[in-house]
Amino acid sequence: MTVEGKTLPLSEALQWHFELTVNTATIVENYATLTRSESLLPLVGDKAQLQQYAAATPIVDMVRFSPAQLDAEALIGLLRPLTPRLYSIASSQAEVESEVHVTVGVVRYEIEGRARAGGASSFLADRVEEDGEVRVFIEHNDNFRLPANPETPVIMIGPGTGIAPFRAFMQQRAADGAQGKNWLFFGNPHFTEDFLYQVEWQSYVKEGLLTRIDLAWSRDQQQKIYVQDKLREQGASCGAGSMTAPTFMSAATPIVWRRTWKTPYWK
Repeated sequence: MTVEGKTLPLSEALQWHFELTVNTATIVENYATLTRSESLLPLVGDKAQLQQYAAATPIVDMVRFSPAQLDAEALIGLLRPLTPRLYSIASSQAEVESEVHVTVGVVRYEIEGRARAGGASSFLADRVEEDGEVRVFIEHNDNFRLPANPETPVIMIGPGTGIAPFRAFMQQRAADGAQGKNWLFFGNPHFTEDFLYQVEWQSYVKEGLLTRIDLAWSRDQQQKIYVQDKLREQGASCGAGSMTAPTFMSAATPIVWRRTWKTPYWK
């Protein structure tokens, strides 16, 4: 098997160079056409059905459910190059020097009784051994950074693994001796299982570096509570949130319109 000018065993090519988990309508349609699969051919030409099937069926299960004899070149021709998974850096060099920390939520699920897992997350959690190697690169985001003035207050909104960059922010603020207030919104399903970096946040609160922390646990009570609910509750105080992530825009937009920049500090 030739990949990027190198001759590789098929197993190595599939492991390191091609996407095997995230299916697409195009892949399903091409596989159905190439293999003449009786179960998949009826989907050809029906965009909605193709998308629905692709969303529910990883490539490996598509092949398992509709097996066919394909040579290596034909199989590879169906697949997309392996796409990078982007993780926010969860540490500051001011705190950990040459290390880089990431926060990874391992994706695990079942399809017809068979365990399946996210390609990158399960690789990092289950297969990379201590002192093992992982291919990485840095993708800069110049629009997402701490304010230049260390006295500027910071409001951080990080549900789930979205907490990662704010751990880095707090490490940097601590190293800089920043005097600006810091307010964190964090949420996850369960307090006892999912309070990521709990001890660190509690230490920051005790030290006075983290001025306030609002928590939302969506599965610890009958009524589900999410981070966006906490945002709505505090709209009068934290209205300067025009850069919140899309998942919070329905909650944040009314707050921003009502309260944007009324005061440079929260109450």
